[in-house]
Amino acid sequence: MASHEVLRTVCSRIATRCVVFVALAAIAGGCAQRTAIPTVTPEVTSPTQSSSVPAADPAALIRQGCYACLERALAAARDQGLPQLAFEAAALLAVRVKELGFASSSWRDQAHALAGDANIAVPVLDAIDAIPADPRSGDRDEMLTQTPRRLRAAELGPRWIEAVRSAPVSAEFSTYLELALTCASDAIGTMTDDDVAAIVPASLRDIPLLQYRLGVCGNGHGPVLRRLRATHADFVDADYALGRYAAQVRGYPDLDEALRLLRSAAAAFPGSPAIATTAGDVAQTIEAWTESLSFYDAALALVAAHPDALLGRTIALSNLNRHQDAIDAATRLIDGGSWFLGQGFYWRAWNRFQLADYSVARQDADRARTLMVNPGVYLLSGMIDWRLRRLASAEREFEEALRMDFGQCEAAAFLGGVRNEQGQAPGALAAFKQAVQCNDLNITLRREAIARVDGAEATAAYKTREIARHQRAIDQAERRRAEALNGVTLLQQYLASIQSRSEPRRP
Repeated sequence: MASHEVLRTVCSRIATRCVVFVALAAIAGGCAQRTAIPTVTPEVTSPTQSSSVPAADPAALIRQGCYACLERALAAARDQGLPQLAFEAAALLAVRVKELGFASSSWRDQAHALAGDANIAVPVLDAIDAIPADPRSGDRDEMLTQTPRRLRAAELGPRWIEAVRSAPVSAEFSTYLELALTCASDAIGTMTDDDVAAIVPASLRDIPLLQYRLGVCGNGHGPVLRRLRATHADFVDADYALGRYAAQVRGYPDLDEALRLLRSAAAAFPGSPAIATTAGDVAQTIEAWTESLSFYDAALALVAAHPDALLGRTIALSNLNRHQDAIDAATRLIDGGSWFLGQGFYWRAWNRFQLADYSVARQDADRARTLMVNPGVYLLSGMIDWRLRRLASAEREFEEALRMDFGQCEAAAFLGGVRNEQGQAPGALAAFKQAVQCNDLNITLRREAIARVDGAEATAAYKTREIARHQRAIDQAERRRAEALNGVTLLQQYLASIQSRSEPRRP
């Protein structure tokens, strides 16, 4: 049976954000001067407020910029009959829910409905609509670059930026949209962090709204976001990006801090499957299977066919030994027909193997091999064939796994076993020796890894968890080394006895 460590790492997910907007120089032409957000005088009051209570200042709330602040700004602007500010608040909320990975939103419709009274032209609305949503909101097709919507955005992106600059909106609002469009464009790959930061005029750099938008434009701007979060307790919006940044630190990521931040974001924004799925992935990384499952289930309650959450749920259930539930989750993923199909068939085959449903597992493993190629797939395929007594086929599968990765210690041991059953004693002996050597190397590398982690500048929790993980792998490798060494001993004795019987007796 495949080891826990091998099975955990067979199917790594690749999620490469692909964006298509191109931020170019503004098209020549007259551009209206950006205007600052007007400040509402204290004498203006909401119809629902007492005249002795000052009205909320929607302009100040927009500059403050948190999600709850923007909601209050929209309500105040509506009450006070300020169409421009109402539009800006609604439009910023429409963009914010994309950044936070909500599954759906009514803010876009409200922004479009308010656009007429605010004298907002269609290109500005197109620019707002064109800002891509977090692909983990449930629509992974957002990652595809060669779609009609993406191609149109690439062509019209510069015009949209110019339209936003020329619109009768505040400088804060237009700068926010320009940052959002730029950070989602192909051009971002050629820009330095300073280039991106320069989009924000010096006079606006202390505004929390823009500090947030700059901060979520990649972990190079993480310090800006961390300072904002430290000084603005209500800006829980930042916890999603900060959680991702903590999990992406090279070398020794602070996964405990990442999970803390993502828990905070998930509690604040329960309508975001993107946050829930990301939290599930971090919990899965530290092998907190039950917690990861709860996050994936939260995402699936919002988007029933969410591909990332379905794959995560399948893996979590597999590690919790809930094999039939894992099969059901994998089936839902496969029936979606678009994303992670190879992983779906692999995990369904693995769980059916655990339930001894070998013939059906064989069909799923065959499908998995047509969709992805890695040594773990061939290892599982060989295990299934061995149980089906297809020994020659199992031998070929184990050999292929080893050809792809000499470090597949289990494949070497299983190859020894299947060759032995076929009466290939010399070949079986060679495979068992390889398994011993493989496990020796694995043990050495794991001990070196423990020494590196122990001396690293990492959190105590990270060190404890990583050292324990490596030690479990060492314990398992030592057991398997002993099994392989026993096979070597028995086969050497057998071959020696055969040779002794075949030697002619001396007269």
